[in-house]
Amino acid sequence: MKTDAGTILLTTLWVLVILSTVALGLAFQARLELATSSFQEDAEKMDMLIQGALDTARARLDADRVLEIDACNEPWAIPIRYSSQNESQSDQRAAKGETIETECQILDENSKVPINAASAKVITAILEAEYGAEVNASELASYIIDWIDGDDTGYGESRQYAHLDPPYSCRNNSMKRIEELVCVQGVTPWLFFGEDKNCNGVLDPNEDDGDETAPFDNGDGTLQRGLRDLFTVHSDGDLNANTVDPSLLETVCSALFDAAKARDIVTKIVTARSGPDGVFGTADDRPFRSVDSIRQTIGASEYRTLSADGIQLVPYSQAFTVIVQARCTPSDVQKSARITIVRDRNQSQVLSWQWS
Repeated sequence: MKTDAGTILLTTLWVLVILSTVALGLAFQARLELATSSFQEDAEKMDMLIQGALDTARARLDADRVLEIDACNEPWAIPIRYSSQNESQSDQRAAKGETIETECQILDENSKVPINAASAKVITAILEAEYGAEVNASELASYIIDWIDGDDTGYGESRQYAHLDPPYSCRNNSMKRIEELVCVQGVTPWLFFGEDKNCNGVLDPNEDDGDETAPFDNGDGTLQRGLRDLFTVHSDGDLNANTVDPSLLETVCSALFDAAKARDIVTKIVTARSGPDGVFGTADDRPFRSVDSIRQTIGASEYRTLSADGIQLVPYSQAFTVIVQARCTPSDVQKSARITIVRDRNQSQVLSWQWS
């Protein structure tokens, strides 16, 4: 009898263990399904908000019918910010303190240096100014030029890429997408993307903490721009004098003039376009309205020198990149989209769309 009682007790314990295991498994599965459902709901809501922001950005570009002038005090240049808290207070998720913050900005592609037209001197100067001793600027510039030029003579040509795994050929033509730079010998992902993850031109905390959070950065307290922030493929040489960053313009000019002349050209550009208050991007800006006004401001000789090296200063832009980022709190689900738009007198056209 004692043996039977012990067997029954042991069997009961095993049954309890099994039932407990099953119950824990079911509970875990329920929590997982609940979390997945919540994640999918967040993702779907972010998709709608991102799409709405993209539609708003595109509408702003389409509404700008004065295509001869583009400047940073125009409506398209104003960031678009949106929060799900702006919705009806009946939203149960908002009542729980769950929100989705969305930020959209339009970047002028023609404020960047046209990589397919710029000379080796200009490209080298930009690499030296941005990366210093971290890269061999002249060598990397030669690889970029070899990728673009039409011949197959040089060190960075197809025979060098034929030994890679997998092998591929050098384009030997103009780049179609700026992402092609990652294929160029010597260009690393860090060089291409830089530290400005959200492309806002500001060193945010997550962009200055090493490898603690994305993106990877060197934590040196200085925002490292990537090649995608400096160069564009959406231009045959045009560089918008109304939107180009002064430090980038000075780097370009320093490749072709002495330091004093380079600073003088940039000072004239910035002073002329900033208006009476001297602050760039405000209502009283006086953007250049023609190529002639730019030429008269910096000097005809200086304008010709820049043009000879592939840099044609103009007052307008044709291509824009729209970046939308959404983040849900407190779940910290994040999603972003990046589209490139080319605008003409009829309508805007989306050239590329990337989700991340």
